[in-house]
Amino acid sequence: MVCIVGHNGRLKDLLSFKFQLKKLIRYIKFLLSSTNHHGVHSPFIYAYLTECLYAHPKFRSKKKEHILLRSLGYFKAERLMLATGSPALKIKVKTVYPSMGLNGKPNDLLFISISDAKLLNHILASDDEIHNNSMLLVDAIHQNKKNEFEWERLKTHSKARISIDLFYCGIIFFRAQQAREHFKIRI
Repeated sequence: MVCIVGHNGRLKDLLSFKFQLKKLIRYIKFLLSSTNHHGVHSPFIYAYLTECLYAHPKFRSKKKEHILLRSLGYFKAERLMLATGSPALKIKVKTVYPSMGLNGKPNDLLFISISDAKLLNHILASDDEIHNNSMLLVDAIHQNKKNEFEWERLKTHSKARISIDLFYCGIIFFRAQQAREHFKIRI
């Protein structure tokens, strides 16, 4: 591969453009293969989408933070493992939900980066980190090919019953009573 760098050092700009172009292509593919709540036949997921994610925005924040904050309230979560995100997100969670326990066991909701495979493996192998009604919110599932591979691996884990690809992030539910299903949902 030959790289030509202009007099202004444009290689960084060129690589950034290439990265953004790949992400745009991944997003277009996602849009073509995804659906909205009308394409969902699971009562549990349909209720979650219509009553929580599609409900009138309550929080002014990035999409994944909005999903986290809305889901905490919808599922009446008491314990949150926040293994990704900024310190400001932790403050925001504690402001909105002052009684929220952080990093307790078992966790009702976990927010983790897909790139932290070691932590994900530990959580899935452990019997005290999650319970039947836990929700795993996974950040950056389409950031790059490695993350997409990890997301595909996570979806097929024996404990994972329902997966929802929201492009910006992914959601895994562990409900043993639920049939194994995968959804791609536009929000």
